[in-house]
Amino acid sequence: MEEYNEMNKESLEHQKILTAQLKEIDNRIDSLEESRYVLKEIGQETFDKFYSRYSKERNLISTELEKCTGSISNPEEVINQAIALSSNLAMVWRSSNTGAKEKLQTLVFPDGIIYDRQNEAFRTPKVNYIFNRIAQQVGNTVTNEKGTDYHFDNQSLLADQTGLEPATSAVTGRHSNQLNY
Repeated sequence: MEEYNEMNKESLEHQKILTAQLKEIDNRIDSLEESRYVLKEIGQETFDKFYSRYSKERNLISTELEKCTGSISNPEEVINQAIALSSNLAMVWRSSNTGAKEKLQTLVFPDGIIYDRQNEAFRTPKVNYIFNRIAQQVGNTVTNEKGTDYHFDNQSLLADQTGLEPATSAVTGRHSNQLNY
């Protein structure tokens, strides 16, 4: 949960700034309406000019704020579900139908899986950030050709290390960024 909060820290700060800006613009609109309709200090033309400007500014801030607040309503539950799924990926893969396997594959490898004919290996250009972070937290490492251990990163992983893909012979000769089932 701490990591989730840290990841969203910038977004939360931006959300606070936008909320303060929205409050300020609402106060300006209230003052403008009071000046026009209660105190009769400004004319209709001046009112219309500023009201239009403030309304446009308010709409822009509201739109930007909606983008920031599109967060998860119960992040702790979602994080726990992601951890449960990631700890049972192989079992979920084996027990799933083709449609579910395609969805799971897209979830874990958002940029697809590519078969490299030359090296006769699967490549995954990108691993879902959450699954990558779980692997880092657990301490899973991979040894590269030079014998150097490194933590999973989200670039150029061999897909067969995850245990999700069918054997190489099933797709030999195909070039695809998504496996066919």
